Amino acid sequence: MSERTLKNHIRNNVLFAIWLLVFGTQFAYAAVEREDLIFIPVVFHIVYSVDEENISDEQILSQIVSLNDDFRSRNIDLLGVGDDFKASIGDGGIEFVYANKIIDFPVDPIIRVESDKKVFFNSDLFESSKGGSNPIEENRILNVWVANLSEGLLGFYDQKGIAIDFKNFGTNGTAESPHDLGRTLTHEVGHFFSLKHLWGIGGCDSDDGVNDTPTQFDEILGCDLESISCGSRDMTQNFMNTSLDHCLLFFTKGQIEKMRNYIVENLPEMILEKNEIVLEVNEGLRTVNFYPNPANEGLIYFEGIPSNVNFLILFSLGGRLIGKYPIAGRSVQLNDIEKGVYILKLEGDNYYKTSKMIVE
Repeated sequence: MSERTLKNHIRNNVLFAIWLLVFGTQFAYAAVEREDLIFIPVVFHIVYSVDEENISDEQILSQIVSLNDDFRSRNIDLLGVGDDFKASIGDGGIEFVYANKIIDFPVDPIIRVESDKKVFFNSDLFESSKGGSNPIEENRILNVWVANLSEGLLGFYDQKGIAIDFKNFGTNGTAESPHDLGRTLTHEVGHFFSLKHLWGIGGCDSDDGVNDTPTQFDEILGCDLESISCGSRDMTQNFMNTSLDHCLLFFTKGQIEKMRNYIVENLPEMILEKNEIVLEVNEGLRTVNFYPNPANEGLIYFEGIPSNVNFLILFSLGGRLIGKYPIAGRSVQLNDIEKGVYILKLEGDNYYKTSKMIVE
């Protein structure tokens, strides 16, 4: 993870904390408790014919961060939601993690495939024999393919997984405006978890089957916040509309309930619990120990740590960055860390180790 990415994560966390303090009372949703979170493991297939399409790990990380922010209503641009729809916003309680965090099924979360096929427009992308890449345990892992899709096709999905054009994926690298905030994948994941477009099949006699989304006559392109159809203002900023990325901001509580019910009933093997997330990887640092654990005063000591490991990086169990802390004299002071369970990562030249850490 680059220094720039870390700084952006930390900046976003600070901004979100300020947003909660200043504006949080304007919204009527309550954050989902940790015990009720659904963790979904993800594999990314990067299928490319030229180097530009072989996107970076940092761009992939930017997408999973954006996806988690969108599904947890942590996106700062929620401030732009119209007053009449603020009460509809919900916390999805769904977080996405790299598939290599599954304890009993270690798998590379990023699969890179060089292909002779230059453009994809259908599910050929999901088959190695047709120039794509075969899915990994599609009932257990959310498979996402990133490739050069045909002109005008931002993304699509079927029962095997989701495809996204490499120019509409993540928030950096090859991502191009106006689809450079990761919302194409957010939208397609909504479809994958059973959500329909807000206009259903079109017309005021059709809808998406969700009670708290207004009936809408047809798709909305661009960002028309004053659009009115079927007798009420359209929910232009809903993720299941077809607005531009900067205009797509939230799922409703009804949509969230529908997605979570669908996952539980139809994709139960895809749900990870906390004790199913991998806690330790990489043989190089298995001899490193740290104590005390649980930590109760924020000071942690290390034994057997290589001299070239200088930082501790702390994540939530769902993969959200908490902070990066220097290791001084083989110890580190964690200030203002809330009680809970975290993933502690030690990082250095050619070394890393992750372990569970409890703060009491």
